[in-house]
Amino acid sequence: TPFMFIILLAALSNVDREQLDAAAIDGSSGFRTFREVTLPAIRPVMMIALLIRGLDLIRLFDSVWQLTRGGPGSATETISIYAYIRGFQEFDTSYIAAVIVVLAILFSAGLVFALKRMAIAR
Repeated sequence: TPFMFIILLAALSNVDREQLDAAAIDGSSGFRTFREVTLPAIRPVMMIALLIRGLDLIRLFDSVWQLTRGGPGSATETISIYAYIRGFQEFDTSYIAAVIVVLAILFSAGLVFALKRMAIAR
C-alpha cells in the first residue's frame, strides 16, 4: 500500500550513509550491504509497519464485504470475513472461537517478541 511504501522509504532514507560507505569500501556486494547494513537499520520500522498492516487486515471487513462478499470464490476473503461466514452463516461458533483465540495468542506472542527485540536493540 502507499502508506507502507512511504514508511519504508522514510526508513531507507534514514539509514546512516557512513555505514553504507564503509561497506562499499570493504568491498561488500549490494546484497550483502542490504542484508548486513540496511536491513538491520530499518528492521524496527518494518516491524511497526507489519504491525500496522496486520491490524489493518483484521479491521478490513466492511468495504470488502460490501463490494465482493469475499468472492469470487474466496479470493478477497480476509480473516474477519472468514470468521463471519464460518461463525454466523454456518453456525460453527466453537471452531471460530478457537481460531480467534489462537490468532490472538500468535499476534500477542509476535508483539511481545518484537517489543523485546526492540528493547534489546536499544
